[in-house]
Amino acid sequence: MKRNTRQFLISDKRKAHKSNSYDIYPAHPVSEGKIETGYKSLANTLIGERTIILDGYIGVDWEEVINGLSFHLREKGKSLDILDIRSCLRPESELRTMVEPFLGGDDPIFGYRTNIGLHDYFDADKIAGIVRDENVDIQIIYGTGATQSGIDGLLVYFDLPKNELQYRMRAGKITNLGYICRYEFKDTVEIETQGQCHLLILVEGTSIALCVNGDGQTLHYAKTFTVPAAGNYRLKNKGAATAKVIVSFVNEEAC
Repeated sequence: MKRNTRQFLISDKRKAHKSNSYDIYPAHPVSEGKIETGYKSLANTLIGERTIILDGYIGVDWEEVINGLSFHLREKGKSLDILDIRSCLRPESELRTMVEPFLGGDDPIFGYRTNIGLHDYFDADKIAGIVRDENVDIQIIYGTGATQSGIDGLLVYFDLPKNELQYRMRAGKITNLGYICRYEFKDTVEIETQGQCHLLILVEGTSIALCVNGDGQTLHYAKTFTVPAAGNYRLKNKGAATAKVIVSFVNEEAC
């Protein structure tokens, strides 16, 4: 995920440090086997689970997480049922109305302490409609607030430092919870409708190919298109530059 900062990512390999100088990357020994890296090792840990809940702080790159983990699980022969918990969020317009009284009006620096809970961001009927597909090996529910699904499963929590979240926000890659979804890709990306109509708009790039149920058409820069609430669809970048698409969830009547 793109980030806007001059600060480098911390390396997972620590360089030697002189004991008489200040250590800006303090480290402490951890016993063997306590920490692993990469989605392959995570898949090895989760391979025997029937239901996996991937929750975490807002700002986590969920596309990277689910693509990396699902690739290695499928590579091991596992069939998956994947649910993006964002599909159960209330419409963005409702969320804006819900939080507006707490934002401080013309002086948003001085807002009000809210009594809104995480569950208030989700549509209770959509949450109640989540069921397990018994025909697959592993069910995965992922995204910020995934535990609100009420489904029992192994919880894996993804976190990130506050400053990293700020860098991603500066780059325009992170929004408030429940606001517009963005996809950035150089080649192709596959998106699940999760039973909701999607409204697409290409905001960066020249054109993309949209394939729904075998039917393809071209979407040009700044143009919008709706995708029916059925199955998956694929977007393929037809230009040389990276494509950026904004996806909004809309009512069925708009499709």
